[in-house]
Amino acid sequence: MEVECDTVPAPANVTATDNCSTATVTYSQTATTGCPYTITHTWTATDECGNESTASQTILVVDTTDPILVGVPADTQVECSNIPAPAMVTATDNCDQNMEVGYYEQFIPGNDCYYTLVRHWEVADDCGNTASASQVLYVTDTTDPSLVGVPANVTVECDAIPAVPVVTGNDNCDMNVAVSFSETATEGCPYTIIRTWTGVDNCGNDVTASQTITVIDTTYPVLHGVPASTELECDQIAPEAVVTATDNCTEDMIVSLDADTDYNECGFVFTRTWSVTDACGNTTTATQVINFVDTTDPIVTEGVPAELTIECDQPTPFYLPSFSDNCDDDLSVTAISGIANVSDCGYDVERAWTATDDCGNSTTVYQIIHVVDTTDPILVGVPANTEVECSNVPVAANVTATDNCTIPTVEMEETITEGCPYTITRTWTATDVCGNETSATQVITVIDTQDPYMVNVVPTYYTIECGEDVPVNNPIFADNCDSDLDIDFNEEWSSGGCPGTIVRTWVVTDNCGNSIEYTQYIGVHDTTAPAVVENVPAELTYECDQIIPVMNPTFADVCDDSIHCNSNCFYRKRNCMWI
Repeated sequence: MEVECDTVPAPANVTATDNCSTATVTYSQTATTGCPYTITHTWTATDECGNESTASQTILVVDTTDPILVGVPADTQVECSNIPAPAMVTATDNCDQNMEVGYYEQFIPGNDCYYTLVRHWEVADDCGNTASASQVLYVTDTTDPSLVGVPANVTVECDAIPAVPVVTGNDNCDMNVAVSFSETATEGCPYTIIRTWTGVDNCGNDVTASQTITVIDTTYPVLHGVPASTELECDQIAPEAVVTATDNCTEDMIVSLDADTDYNECGFVFTRTWSVTDACGNTTTATQVINFVDTTDPIVTEGVPAELTIECDQPTPFYLPSFSDNCDDDLSVTAISGIANVSDCGYDVERAWTATDDCGNSTTVYQIIHVVDTTDPILVGVPANTEVECSNVPVAANVTATDNCTIPTVEMEETITEGCPYTITRTWTATDVCGNETSATQVITVIDTQDPYMVNVVPTYYTIECGEDVPVNNPIFADNCDSDLDIDFNEEWSSGGCPGTIVRTWVVTDNCGNSIEYTQYIGVHDTTAPAVVENVPAELTYECDQIIPVMNPTFADVCDDSIHCNSNCFYRKRNCMWI
């Protein structure tokens, strides 16, 4: 049989009969794939003896029903700024439960203010049955644009009129709204400025907005160049003042001036007043008051040294200053003088002159003369530099000093260097009561040209036995200058056999390199024979058949530590002897 995929019948309830026994029925099902596809139902009946019978049913399953799209919206007209998002369209089918809905959108152009959007949905089931649907959107622009940045109405001073702002248009569809601007103004004080902006989109929808600026002038003019009030001396002239005016709104204003003078006991007061008025009636006034007075002290026209220093042996100079005044030609001058700061080293002469004008202004000049002693003493009798032998160094000279004001003291300091030659530096310093001092120096170069010499008498030649002690008979040396001579002693044998000679040499040098050499010769003689120490019997007797023992005696000598001994054994009358 053939059925739609949504009307497949359930398997039948099949039973079986048998001629002898009860039969049982089993069921199985197989199905193909694809579209269409078949379902095969198979029933098998089996009796108790194993006899069986089989029957089957084949069902052809087909799908001829199209799917159904669900949620497709109706056609509509919308604003270009309010185009809805595509609808979520789904699909149902009698057999296929997993279908995917396809979507695409078609743009149909019109003009700047109208176009059409066609939205298409389509779907197909597994057996190729399809369904499609469309929605038509008629897109239009009927909305006026809006203006962005139009300022509110405002009242401002005439010098604070705001600049024309940049006003832009905003539209639901047109991204480039054309904005035009116009401005009108009234006259007078105050006056108004009307600014108007108009925006038009590309569909002719338009919008207009305005700002009204009320311009006022409450600011007073400003005077420039008005000098500050001041006080001038009676001999000064009031400085010229060039006063101008500026205003936030009015140009070319005229500044007026009024002056007044009021005299007093020691001068006068001069008052200047400037005023200006702008076109709106704002008036500014400024005043300068100049008080002419006499506060200037007299001045010194022919001066006196403020401070002077002279030596104690100089005469004290006399000075008389001259004064003048800016207003008074008949000054009163007083003078005082005195001595101060007296010490052993001088004193100060203090003088003061005071000049006073008719208004009580006064000037005092002072002079201080310091009477001092800054002159160094003079040394007398300082000897010249010299060179002497070390044994002939002169005593220090008796050096004296003279001074212009006081009696100086003289002190001597001596320094000695080391070496040869060496120097003695003698420095005399003369100091007066005020600490002025003078120094002079004598340099004595001390030399040494004399050799050292031997003080005692020491024999140059003598002799001793080799066993005797060498006598201590050293020479003693001295020098004209050096008390710590450098003595180089050397002793050696001058051997020519036996006897020998001891040669002693002294080289004596002073610290200036002067030196002498002395040599002493000691002859060492040996007149004593060696002696037998041990191992020699006095006399022995042996039989002729006995072996005579070897007996080597030991010898010693007072001079020679390495005695050479020859032994000889010979028979003489049956005697053996060492020779």
